Amino acid sequence: MQTLRDRVLGKVHIDTVAAGRVPILSCEEESRLVDHLKSVATLGMDTHVRKSLALHLILQYS
Repeated sequence: MQTLRDRVLGKVHIDTVAAGRVPILSCEEESRLVDHLKSVATLGMDTHVRKSLALHLILQYS
């Protein structure tokens, strides 16, 4: 209800539909990262290693 009230009072623009942080990766970059992680998963890479690799790639390209 707070969001609706904020819109009525003019605190939030009526056309604002998204809330929260801006994504670090674009949709294309995220898709490429997912594809890469899937490919290394098929090679048998450990889940922990995949998470570390994903974090490394996100930080490298942001």
